[in-house]
Amino acid sequence: MGFEYTDLSLGDAVSHTKGKLQTFIAAHLGHIYFSPEAVYQVIIDECRRKANFKGDHLSLSQVIEDKGITKKNVQEWLNAIQNNSRSPEWGDIAPNLSYPFSEILLIRNEYNIYRSAALDVSDRAINRVRMAIINEIPKIIEDTNMSLRDMVDNVYIKCYDAAHKYLTPFKPAKLKAMIIYEIYTYDPTSKI
Repeated sequence: MGFEYTDLSLGDAVSHTKGKLQTFIAAHLGHIYFSPEAVYQVIIDECRRKANFKGDHLSLSQVIEDKGITKKNVQEWLNAIQNNSRSPEWGDIAPNLSYPFSEILLIRNEYNIYRSAALDVSDRAINRVRMAIINEIPKIIEDTNMSLRDMVDNVYIKCYDAAHKYLTPFKPAKLKAMIIYEIYTYDPTSKI
């Protein structure tokens, strides 16, 4: 173990760190769309969460798992970023929805929030709802007779109980936004 000298600017460490994140992500995933601010915030939040961990440590590997950022954490973030890059902009989705205008506005706001929230793979409540949604998608995704609204409404009914239990506060527009995001980013080979 030792010290490594980096070129990280102390004057503007946040901006420099975001730049390093962009470089790292581009090196691993290519040039894809993602929000450096959202990724930075997820990493900072995870560092704070792990720094505040108060449990017992029985081994060095347990200390690293509980207090440090592991390769597994980084791979989860890269997978989430890659998945998030497949989510379309709202302007591409809205024409496929036939909800009342006021409801579309609510769903749009929740969708834009959720695109960033989906990067946080450590949010267990969100992940439980996501798993409920993802379990329902294979049942509807291949049905060529269903519109996007039909798909959303179908999955909404099936996932309502899980969402009502885990999403606090529960908002119907948030659940619909999550469903839309998961439909567009669905990959049958990936796992949360």
